[in-house]
Order: sequence, then structure tokens, then C-alpha cells
Amino acid sequence: MMWFGMIPDPPDRPAQGQANPTLADTHLKQRGTVTETIRPGRRGRVAFQATTWFAFCQYQVVLMPGMPVYVVDLYNATTLIVKPVLLDVSSIVLDEPV
Repeated sequence: MMWFGMIPDPPDRPAQGQANPTLADTHLKQRGTVTETIRPGRRGRVAFQATTWFAFCQYQVVLMPGMPVYVVDLYNATTLIVKPVLLDVSSIVLDEPV
């Protein structure tokens, strides 16, 4: 039964209380650039997808403006969780064997 003015949920919409995996997947591992210093336990700002966002870093590092970061997750609707590109071990290339 449909009430007047009500529109049914689209079929690809996640059930209430479930995460939206497509939103998380589109942000994961994309790069941004620090625009305002991010200190441990404090938020700063990151340029990402043509705008700036508040951002936290879970590592005990200071991220200075201009540093590249990966977006790891969404903290809330306006804040990202990021990590420095240099902490991604998979991106490190060694010139000589160790």
C-alpha cells in the first residue's frame, strides 16, 4: 500500500542502519592534499574532490600543508580520516636490496 506523496526506496539503497559500501569505496585510497596543519588528536583541513574537508589522522604525526594524504574513511558527514602517503609501505620502492 502506498500513501499519497510517498515514494518507495530505490532498489540499490542500503537497508536502514547498514553502511553504504559504495560511498566508502569511492573515498578509500583516493589522494588529497593537506591545506591546514593536522596535529595528533586535532583536526585540520584537506583539499579533496574539488573542496576542502575537516580531517583527522590516526597516526602520531604532524601533517603540514602541501603534504599528500590518502583518504582512509569518513569520520562523519564533514570530516575525513586520512593517512600520509609516506606511511603506505606498499608504495615504497627500494633502489637496492636490503
